[in-house]
Amino acid sequence: MACGNPVWGRQACPGGTLYQIRRGDTLYRIAQRYNLTVDALLRANPGVDPRNLQVGQSICIPDTPDGRCPGGQIYTIRAGDTFYELAQRFGVPLESILQANPEVDPDRLRIGQEICIPAVGVPSLPCCSVLGPEDPAVAASSLGVVGVGQVATGSYALTFAATNLPEPSELGDFNRYVGLVILAPTDEPPPRFSALLEPSQILDQPITWSGTRVIGEAPGNGTILQIRPFNTETGVDGAPVLVGQLECT
Repeated sequence: MACGNPVWGRQACPGGTLYQIRRGDTLYRIAQRYNLTVDALLRANPGVDPRNLQVGQSICIPDTPDGRCPGGQIYTIRAGDTFYELAQRFGVPLESILQANPEVDPDRLRIGQEICIPAVGVPSLPCCSVLGPEDPAVAASSLGVVGVGQVATGSYALTFAATNLPEPSELGDFNRYVGLVILAPTDEPPPRFSALLEPSQILDQPITWSGTRVIGEAPGNGTILQIRPFNTETGVDGAPVLVGQLECT
């Protein structure tokens, strides 16, 4: 299952990529960055006032029209560029850039050289995914949500929230819950990250367990999301009680 704001979905930018305006951005600078013309940006964003760009506003970066980089974008190498730095800047795995440019020697990049920055199934951000019950000891009405957003270049925050869960101690020798992120497999084994969840309650509302983990890799579609009981003293976790996958479109 997946949930999300349709403003941020791919349907808001058919055939292109959504970009979030940052401080100091102008359409001219963005056009230079993505090797486009200002006219191309204006055509892809008819409702955008180029004289009144807002930090956090999303605009559409259209794909290049020549078919050299399907689904991705052509980038022109500048002084100081490396594949590693470009992977961090665009939130794309280094291996994906290498595979998209088999004829390019990453140790001999030339200023003005054009390469392909591929699209690799990284979801449009921000988005969220729903986690459902996995353990029969957890009520069918138990629910978890994981929100995903890019907080800086190369940094992605995953925020877990779950409600209607039993006390961890009811599931064994546990005193907390932990959110687990298992990235869509590109390596063996796939990278794993965890977020310790803390309980909170307002008035007579159900207890909500929540926590955030910031990671340095873009979480692609198919990333596994779990919530497990956890013992903070022993570091031991239990079987998943809520599970889901990141499926942002």
